Amino acid sequence: MHNFLRMSKAAGGRFDLVQAGGGNSSFKPTPSTMLIKASGTSLSDMTTGSGYVEVFLPPLLELLEDQTLAQLERRERDQKVAQRLGAAMTTVDAPARPSIETLMHAMLGTYVLHTHPIAVTTVACHPSWRNILASSWPEAMLVPYCTPGLDLALAMRQAREAAAPKAHSTEVFFLQNHGLIVAGEKVEELQKITDRISFQLEAVAGLDLSLYRLAGRVAESITNLGGEPVICQVCRDKEILDIVARRPELLIKRPIFPDQLVYNGICATEVPDLDDTAPLQDYTERFGKTPCVVLHVGHVFLIAPNIRKCQDMESVLKAHLMALESLGPEAQCLCDEELAYLGDYELEKYRKKL
Repeated sequence: MHNFLRMSKAAGGRFDLVQAGGGNSSFKPTPSTMLIKASGTSLSDMTTGSGYVEVFLPPLLELLEDQTLAQLERRERDQKVAQRLGAAMTTVDAPARPSIETLMHAMLGTYVLHTHPIAVTTVACHPSWRNILASSWPEAMLVPYCTPGLDLALAMRQAREAAAPKAHSTEVFFLQNHGLIVAGEKVEELQKITDRISFQLEAVAGLDLSLYRLAGRVAESITNLGGEPVICQVCRDKEILDIVARRPELLIKRPIFPDQLVYNGICATEVPDLDDTAPLQDYTERFGKTPCVVLHVGHVFLIAPNIRKCQDMESVLKAHLMALESLGPEAQCLCDEELAYLGDYELEKYRKKL
């Protein structure tokens, strides 16, 4: 379960891999059940006990074999499938509906990661997408565009049946005008392949997405410190970046109003080298909480449980920095007692950590 959630959040927090509520993931804990992202949920929102639905696999696999569906008009067929996906025979005490792409997850490996990497989508929308992707990743299966749902699942099954036998268990599918699917038995392998494909196709598409990969590394480093998996967003707000360029020291100023502490912590942490996690570990040991804001070679990264929280953090950080720059040396920070109270610190321990 932990690996499933970590994989989901790691992909969901990367703009270069997933945008908005796109993409989905799944995990089969038993031969007859599957956990899959809930419909309407973002990958970055998934946490222990929420954001996914447990489904029974046998009814889903039977649905893939139902020949009567092929005789229906497309919209009616999709409605029938949606009804079956939400039926009690399919879901296990689910308050939410499973993803519309549940069927293609059902027929694949233990772990499935479906993303919309910008580099992959760019190439998959090119008129010569087949030739480009076949030469870039020969082992992948190429699936012509189909509406997400039953049509896509059947097209993937057809591509799979037509493909030559694979030497390993990990499967890769390129979906025309859509995205990427990687399925297999090891989460780490799925993540590595997704990253390698995206990186390889960046050059083909003429893109530079390196900053978003850096954000992924920051998130991974902080998640490795312990606790629930987190995501990391690159700050793109021009006013924030302009202030930081002029006055980078303002990022490590103590909060001057409560929301700055609540949303962004005591202060930012500067990490000159992402291979050296000592600054992150030091902050965590000093304050008992992982950093919320990281400064790395002039770039500002926001760390939180999900993207929406990062967006809130960014707005509060901008207000804080604007006020600090305007006040200059006259800025009056919150006192130790208030910071300790709002941050749920023991006062004497807090003072020793400053």
